[in-house]
Amino acid sequence: MKKELVMVLKKIIGVPDRFLKYCLIGCLSFSTLIFLFVFILNWEDRVLGFKLDGQPAGLYLFAKWLIPAVLAGPLVRYPQYSLHVAAAAACYYGWLLLDSSVTTMMLTHNNGSFPLLPTILFLVVVSYLGVHAIAQRHPFSD
Repeated sequence: MKKELVMVLKKIIGVPDRFLKYCLIGCLSFSTLIFLFVFILNWEDRVLGFKLDGQPAGLYLFAKWLIPAVLAGPLVRYPQYSLHVAAAAACYYGWLLLDSSVTTMMLTHNNGSFPLLPTILFLVVVSYLGVHAIAQRHPFSD
């Protein structure tokens, strides 16, 4: 009876786990394309509200492009490390959320606007991190 219940719970938690993993892969791919586009076309960016242009902006945009590209590879290729990759992605998207929040706050003078896209990306990663951590718990694991 207990083994059957564990199998049913494993199937139930497996569906959102796979769905959120594919969403995370999509978010990382989307971020890679966005920042590659900006890196190629326009070497201007803001870091915590301060404008960067030229070579410093290019290096910062290169890092913002390279990190999600590097994180997407192990997430697809090595599923046993997906919890670690998700934690690194949470740090990356947390930094992007902090950076865009401070920049938006400084540019709008606390006008109440909030960066929606970085918030959604961060919530997808944190949701996957939580669901995957629950799915990997001992009673559910193989």
